[in-house]
Amino acid sequence: MTGEYRPAGPLNWIIDHLPNHSDWDLIGAISAEPRANEVVRLLFNRGKLHNSCFIDIEDQASEFQIATQDARKLHRNELQNLFGQSPNAIPMELFSEIDDLDDMFAKIDSNIGDRVMLDITSLPKRFFFYLVRKLRAAETVKNLIVTYTVPRSYGKTLHKNPGGWMPLPGFGSEVSSSKQPMLVIAVGYHHLKLLDLIRERTPKPIRLLMPFPSMPPGFSQNWEFIRYIHEQVEFSSQDIRRVDPFSVSLAFEHLRAQCSAHVGELLLAPFGPKPISLAMALYALAREDFGLPVSVGYTQPRAYSDLYSQGVQRGHDGKPIIHAYCVKLNGDLFYRWDTA
Repeated sequence: MTGEYRPAGPLNWIIDHLPNHSDWDLIGAISAEPRANEVVRLLFNRGKLHNSCFIDIEDQASEFQIATQDARKLHRNELQNLFGQSPNAIPMELFSEIDDLDDMFAKIDSNIGDRVMLDITSLPKRFFFYLVRKLRAAETVKNLIVTYTVPRSYGKTLHKNPGGWMPLPGFGSEVSSSKQPMLVIAVGYHHLKLLDLIRERTPKPIRLLMPFPSMPPGFSQNWEFIRYIHEQVEFSSQDIRRVDPFSVSLAFEHLRAQCSAHVGELLLAPFGPKPISLAMALYALAREDFGLPVSVGYTQPRAYSDLYSQGVQRGHDGKPIIHAYCVKLNGDLFYRWDTA
């Protein structure tokens, strides 16, 4: 661990301890998930919301489609009731390519200033990894906070029809070789088609970041994930690192400790909780800054269930549990290679 302090904590606490930042521009999602509107509701009720922009993502056709569209419409109406007018929404397709994402960001960029919150709660990895890259690099964005709202529980069926392993938009390695790459997997509930990558590239070494504690019944599913991977490729119990599922800074440090000495190709597989995925995005960008090859990939499901998550987890005070992570304050980056 380093001595660097990376501000993080409950969103209310972060807001209270940044008195110089009076209001924020928010980037969020119009989603089927009940937790999707918690951040915007908190900012609006506290008088801390300046502008807002919401990405309205359409999955590919599935048995979830009608129910998902109805739930998105319900939550869009909640935003309209909150604002007294229609929310600023950008329609997108789940498998939008990089040119479409660039067009999307151009629209977002025209609505944000130097204080930005990115709510990744209901954004698929294809979108929030891309946005973290763009916002981190934007010189006009002097302050960047990423937020994540915890659900009360997850559904039994989360998604359908995962695709094959592909780099996330903007996160393909510029350097590839026939040599075995190092692979770091953030352990999730479902391995999807991760084994396709393992069989094709035969990575070595392999490290796993295990979320601990995991939300029930996630603990047993996490171990089933590990068991299944272990049947296909060799690794030891020492290669499994337990990480707080909500500590981006700690996950970043684990990645630094495991990967910094590896100068060859590195593959990151963000299958676990979104805060750990955020740490992978930030570590990949920091590694890129240092000129080392890194690729982040995923086996993107083609559709998400309308019951992906239920409710919102609340603290002892009855308020939603919203984690906030300061990525950039006053132009200073907190997740960098030189201080990692």
